[in-house]
Order: sequence, then structure tokens, then C-alpha cells
Amino acid sequence: MVHGCIYSVEYEIYLNKPLDLFDQVLPLCTKVRKMIEYTEKNGTYKLVILNYNDLIERFEANPLTMQYKEEIYKADYNDLYYSEVLTYSRFVKNELIIPMTDEEFNQLVTNIKELDETGQWTTEYYKLYRLKHIQEIVRNETFESIVQMEKELTKIELTQDELNIINTIKNDKLIAPIIKSASINLCCIYY
Repeated sequence: MVHGCIYSVEYEIYLNKPLDLFDQVLPLCTKVRKMIEYTEKNGTYKLVILNYNDLIERFEANPLTMQYKEEIYKADYNDLYYSEVLTYSRFVKNELIIPMTDEEFNQLVTNIKELDETGQWTTEYYKLYRLKHIQEIVRNETFESIVQMEKELTKIELTQDELNIINTIKNDKLIAPIIKSASINLCCIYY
């Protein structure tokens, strides 16, 4: 049961292939003397190096953060700008997303409507719906301002110790060749 959401940031490394928890992730934790979160979900492999607890005070010190949090809490379906900033950070920023042509996008919308009419809300339906939402963001005329807002919100100065941990992991001989991207990203932690 979800009671609320904590909006914050995390330093994440996205990978091109999965890791073994015991043979690869735990030795990294020992090497840097810090617990690292590893997740595999829908073909996405991610290490969370610095979680929201490590960065929340610095995130909340940014004057834009309070505006972002207030707007996202009261967001309605007519103004999803701040929700789109979060979606961009979580699902678009670390992927190579190419905007669809109008024809491709219209076909996607048609496919979703057909599935919707049949009441078949399968995993495929939700994947298509998520793809539609992502395409709406990257095709939107406000896309550049969404990117800029996300950059402003995730501009956090890291300590030397944090940078050392990140660099140790990024330069690890098993991790370095499979890194897709690494950055501070917005997150939403449900509790």
C-alpha cells in the first residue's frame, strides 16, 4: 500500500547487460565499502550508486526543487510539465529515443485504441502506452525546456568521497565495458 512519494535524485549507472548479484555486485560493494542497489526490470539493468538518502539535502537546497515538488504534487491532467520532467529523467534521458514520424505515432495511437476497446490490458498494452507517453514528451515543443529543467534540478555537487566511489565503480574492469550511461537522475520513492 502506497502512502506517499519522496521526490529526490539518485546517481545511477545504466548497463547494457545484466550482472550477477553475488559474483559481480557484492564484490563492488566490498571494494567501495558501500551498499549499491542493483535492479533488473523490463530489460533495464541499473546500479544505484548514491541513493536519495545520500543526496536529498543537496537536492532540496536547490530553490527550483520546492517549485518542482509543489507543482508535481498538484499536477492535473491539463498541465503535466513537471511530471514530464520526471518521466524524461527516468525513462528518456538514459536511452536513445528517436521521435517517431507522424505516421508511426498515429499507428501507435491506433494500436493502443484497438487494445483498449478489446479490454486487453496486457503487458504489451502497457509497453505501448508507455512508449506513447515517451513519444509525446520527445515530440513536444516544450522538450528542450523539459531537458533544461531536469538539468537544473539534477545539478548537484558531489563530494570527493562520492566521486571516488563513482569513479572506482565506473573504472572497474567488469563494469566499464558495459556502461550505457551514468548520471544523477530524478527519482520518486514510494513509501
